[in-house]
Amino acid sequence: MKTTVRRTAAAAVFLIFTLLMLSGCSETDAGKAGLQAPSLPLKEYTTSAFQGGVPVPDGAEIYELTQGSTKEYEHYAYTFENFTLEEAKEYIALLEETVVTERVMYEIDSSNDYPVLSYFSHFDGGSVSLSQSGDSGGITINIKISQTEIYSGI
Repeated sequence: MKTTVRRTAAAAVFLIFTLLMLSGCSETDAGKAGLQAPSLPLKEYTTSAFQGGVPVPDGAEIYELTQGSTKEYEHYAYTFENFTLEEAKEYIALLEETVVTERVMYEIDSSNDYPVLSYFSHFDGGSVSLSQSGDSGGITINIKISQTEIYSGI
């Protein structure tokens, strides 16, 4: 049980770090909405697709981790349970068949007891970052806010 909790926590930290790196957030970004800390227990996600038309993986238990926004992007993060390495590989194939327009990174680090899969790609209007280890993982989805929405208040 402790191992699963540690792996889930590690996946969540990786996803939040990735999300912050992609959004360009820093402590000096005053006035931006930023990310909200997830409330516990996490809310189960039961919709058939994520934002941006990104499909959800079959068979995984999916929980909403956090969501937020910056001036240019809406950010969404989810954690997966009962999600194996093979299922992650199949899910990436599905992403690339349905929404992904450019693969940026696909890496499996097998130097530990549990291989760690890291994946990042772009799709029209956004990006997807996925990590997986053991039987858990997570995904972040970043959706670009259209220019008309950004400047509609001017």
